[in-house]
Amino acid sequence: MVELPDNEAAVEALAATAVFDEVQHADPEQIFFGSFLDEEVVRALDGLPVPFREIVVLSDLEGLSYTEAAEVLGLPVGTVKSRLFRGRRMLQEKLYAYAVEMGYIQPRERNDG
Repeated sequence: MVELPDNEAAVEALAATAVFDEVQHADPEQIFFGSFLDEEVVRALDGLPVPFREIVVLSDLEGLSYTEAAEVLGLPVGTVKSRLFRGRRMLQEKLYAYAVEMGYIQPRERNDG
């Protein structure tokens, strides 16, 4: 490995720091959700009953663990898991047609027989 003179090593270190400074405030989750969290999704989320909306937002949008969400809401972890499951299910039902229309998912095959 080639040893760099002190000034070149300092420049390299500053370059690495500059890149870090540019991305350290970027929130990948916020960027990801912001890219597709459009009006229809927000409307569906707002339409959830408050106990379910709270946990979906805390878990899926804010990234809290079950334990963290339970602490914030003052609930047992089991209740958080149950509400999250049910809240996601409600969102899935509300957004199914929209997801098909936007091409995010394929329509389910109907079993009429």
